[in-house]
Amino acid sequence: MPDITGNARGKIIPAAKFSHDYGTRLPEGIFATTVTGEYPDNYDELVSPSDSDMVLRPDPDTVRMVPWATDPTAQIIHDCYSKDGKPHELAPRNVLRRILDMYAGIGLSPVIAPELEFLWSSATPTRTSRCSHPPAATAARRPRASRIQSTR
Repeated sequence: MPDITGNARGKIIPAAKFSHDYGTRLPEGIFATTVTGEYPDNYDELVSPSDSDMVLRPDPDTVRMVPWATDPTAQIIHDCYSKDGKPHELAPRNVLRRILDMYAGIGLSPVIAPELEFLWSSATPTRTSRCSHPPAATAARRPRASRIQSTR
């Protein structure tokens, strides 16, 4: 499952030990850590005092084979629930569901798109690296402004 910053969090479980009895758990504190792994000042307000484990339930619609794995390997996204069986309110998939419900409640349908990032590089390797920045990206010729996020 993704954490609040979008990084994948989970466990590696051999197929023979993967079970649909909903026994997989993770601590809820993973939703209250920052990008750098620190805890925010209001950590105790975000998670239960015991930093309880969440119950993870697999979403069968998300099963995908991992093409780069040498052994047959699949990944599956799980939904997070509190120990009382309710969707965990900090889990990003549950946050998204609530937001989608709010939009639907006022008759709107959001448009969502990923943000793709890449580095444009020269196809000619240098002796210190396999690829290098293109000439326009060097300090002498670097443009003063960028339109990377422009709508024009």
